[in-house]
Amino acid sequence: MKYLILYNLLISIFMFSVILMTQIVNYPLFSNISQNQLINYHSSYVKKISYIVIPAMSSEIVVALFLFYYHNSFLTISSLSVIILIFISTMYIQVPIHNKISKDLIKKLILTNWIRTILWLLKSIISVKLLNKEIL
Repeated sequence: MKYLILYNLLISIFMFSVILMTQIVNYPLFSNISQNQLINYHSSYVKKISYIVIPAMSSEIVVALFLFYYHNSFLTISSLSVIILIFISTMYIQVPIHNKISKDLIKKLILTNWIRTILWLLKSIISVKLLNKEIL
């Protein structure tokens, strides 16, 4: 169980790092690209970042489910709930914006991505608390 809790922390911090870089660096840089180049650049970006975030997000939900199943507590329920909210935000807010990306939508992309940034921060905090409570 302790390795699962440790992996949960590592993947939470990893995803918070990825989303923070996306929020502060990658998405704002979209504004510097002309509309003509944005579609190709964005398509390449989405394809490349997907190789990182899809496996990480998938493993994160699997770990959260295992922790919830094997160690049902307030922290594991909270962790799973936050992951579900991240998936909802991703599928119903971020993905539709990405699918229609344009210069006009970049500000909306950045603004709405704060939801996931804050949720991954919260998930990381919960993961630290879980580690402290169960291992340290």
